[in-house]
Amino acid sequence: MKKRALIWNVLAAAVVVAACDQKDRGQRDPKSREPVVLAGHEDSVNSAAFSPDGSQVVTACMDNTARNWPVAGGEPVVLRGHDEGVRSAAFSPDGTRVVTASADKTARI
Repeated sequence: MKKRALIWNVLAAAVVVAACDQKDRGQRDPKSREPVVLAGHEDSVNSAAFSPDGSQVVTACMDNTARNWPVAGGEPVVLRGHDEGVRSAAFSPDGTRVVTASADKTARI
C-alpha cells in the first residue's frame, strides 16, 4: 500500500492515513492498535484531513467525490459535482465548509 498522506490530530488523538488501495485507512483509535477503516470510495484516496474541532474527517478521491466522515462513526456525507478525480479537500478554519480541488480544473466550496 502506497501512502499519500499522514495527518495527526491532537484534539481527536487520532491519525488518518490516505491510501492508494481505494480505502481510507481511517483514524486510529488511541485505545486500539487497529485502524478504523473508512470504506466506501471507489478509487484511490488522495488526501484526508480533520476538521478544526476533530469531529470529522474529509477525504478526497479519484472517484470524483469527497466524503465527510463523522469521527464518532456513521455514514459519510458524499460530496459530488466534480467531473474528474478530487485531488484534495480541506475544512474552512471554522469547520463549517469544505473546499475541494479537482483534476477537472475546478475548486468547489
